[in-house]
Amino acid sequence: MKPICIIAPKGHIHAQVSLPASKSISNRLLILQAIQPDLSINRLSSADDTVLMQHALTTHEHLIHLKNAGTCVRFLTAYFAASGKHKIITGDERMKARPIKPLIDALRKMGAEINYLERDGCLPIEIFPRELTGGEVTIDASQSSQFASALLLISPLLQNGLKLKLGAHTASYPYIQMTIGLLRLTGVEVLQEEEIIVVLPTQKPKGILMTTEADWSAASYWYEIAALSKSCELFLEGLIPNSLQGDAVIAEWMKKYFGVETTFENNGMRLTKVKQFSAVNEVNLNLHHHPDLAPALSAAICGAGIKANLYGLETLALKESDRIAVLSKELSKTGAEISVVDAESMHISAASITANNVLDMQTFTDHRMAMTFAPLSLCFESVKLDDASCVEKSYPNFWKHLQLAGFSITE
Repeated sequence: MKPICIIAPKGHIHAQVSLPASKSISNRLLILQAIQPDLSINRLSSADDTVLMQHALTTHEHLIHLKNAGTCVRFLTAYFAASGKHKIITGDERMKARPIKPLIDALRKMGAEINYLERDGCLPIEIFPRELTGGEVTIDASQSSQFASALLLISPLLQNGLKLKLGAHTASYPYIQMTIGLLRLTGVEVLQEEEIIVVLPTQKPKGILMTTEADWSAASYWYEIAALSKSCELFLEGLIPNSLQGDAVIAEWMKKYFGVETTFENNGMRLTKVKQFSAVNEVNLNLHHHPDLAPALSAAICGAGIKANLYGLETLALKESDRIAVLSKELSKTGAEISVVDAESMHISAASITANNVLDMQTFTDHRMAMTFAPLSLCFESVKLDDASCVEKSYPNFWKHLQLAGFSITE
């Protein structure tokens, strides 16, 4: 763990940064590339999760340790089961507590042989070589959309194709749409009617070149900076309009609630602050389909000293940390009163900011917590974090980019 102290610049904030490639898109493309090696990927993510995915797909090792990488665990479980691999998958203690049973149940129904090696429903698991038939299957994706995406990504390997029925209350649905979009872009025909998704058999991805978009989830921390600044002009390279990523909705929300204007240009987009958040009375948002935006948005709300009601947070407890608990505990240090109702709604009172305070924040080794808390240095004397290294999971250059924007970072 690497503790740091962050001091924000005074006055106008100006920077141009090249955002990391989307690890969500990168990891999906890597599975499709494993199915069709002639598929080429331009601008692959350098995040730890993507490095783990690449290693797992190319290594001859029998035991695969995937740390706390939920996307890797879910996608690789399905891929190894469908491609006739004999593997043991494990992870760190947090990953062993995160859900995987709905995916295993669906794969078993299609013919997979997968055994739990410790606790039922949890890692580690052992996967045996079997031919998967595919066909019709229902998936409960209320805990994670990755279960559905994992099955869709292996559909070209399934003997009978796939007719996937989504159960009630599917979480993070835009990520399933992302998976469908990538399948279609690589030449796989996908039919969709409400909660039923069909991939016909004998379809393979094409051997084409795919370029990975920049990561909208990473952009959320720059939107937080723009929201909390008095004046800013930030150019974020690599982001495009009409994105495959559902988190692009943050542009609309930040304009509505925080006066941050988004302008797309040739190589990315420009963020400018056009009005102060003092004009905002209360934020009301349902984040059921956008849980990765909850950290930056809730921190911006606390830093701005405004009221909010955030709903649809039920999957936050199942992430790299129990994010709803961590956000409630740590953001209360801003002076906001935060209450959590039924583990799925967060009510934030207007914080009374004391600018000369030092915020001493714990990240719980969660990359999104570290990047969420850092911009709060714009509202306080400084922010201290107990661990800076955890950002390697998704945004390795985050601290370097903050320094480009004038933030002082010391160990």
